[in-house]
Amino acid sequence: MKNIFFAVTTDLNYDQRMQRICTTLAQAGYAVLLVGRTWPESQPLLPRSYLQHRLSCFFNKGKLFYLEYTIRIFWYLLFRTFDAYVAVDLDTALPVFFKAKLSRKPFVYDAHEYFPEVVEVVNRPKIKKIWLTIEQFILARTRFAYTVNHALAQLFYTKYQVPFAVIQNFTVLDPDLKILAPASREYLLYQGAINEGRGLEALLQAMVFVNRKLILCGKGDVYAALKQKTKELHLTDKVIFTGYVRPEELKKLHKKLF
Repeated sequence: MKNIFFAVTTDLNYDQRMQRICTTLAQAGYAVLLVGRTWPESQPLLPRSYLQHRLSCFFNKGKLFYLEYTIRIFWYLLFRTFDAYVAVDLDTALPVFFKAKLSRKPFVYDAHEYFPEVVEVVNRPKIKKIWLTIEQFILARTRFAYTVNHALAQLFYTKYQVPFAVIQNFTVLDPDLKILAPASREYLLYQGAINEGRGLEALLQAMVFVNRKLILCGKGDVYAALKQKTKELHLTDKVIFTGYVRPEELKKLHKKLF
């Protein structure tokens, strides 16, 4: 049985995309290990059809976090061998790449976004230059890569002449999901990272004029700021912050919203 290693910086309980990828590979007969990080509010890992492991860090964000996490991933991998190594985004690429090369095994780059252009990076020239340098180093030496849409695949090919396969980020259809008649009171639902650049500040402003409730599922860099903004706009009776919600619970919430 072939063994595949994946590295992410996310909380494994809530990363639906990686859950779909790893479950699909496990069902196809591969032995999969997905490694992520422990967050301050992480809950115990849920059982999956693949192996999971969390790395604990002293730092939770910023340059020191990325430096520490890079060291921890490399140290974790140092005495372990897999048949393929997959780095999910640039923030895990360096340690996974070097371990793959040392082991003379395939390295695969998973680009689920264009990392140097994310809102946390794009307006910080020095930080952006560092990530661009890492990206140039990695992709100049990468044969196997995939991303989430054809636009990103074309962008990477234009910049680096590296062909990217496209694996779109679709949800898994639930045959047991029954669409009910619309409820008498409709809701708006946002699920995902509560980060800058998602349009959530504008959404709160718009909610002043919308006679519906808004449910925000997730957490992120602007979570506390948005909660404060909700109070300032007197929207506490209309905007509901749930924090992190497991995918299994999200399905139940979706049914209630129809």
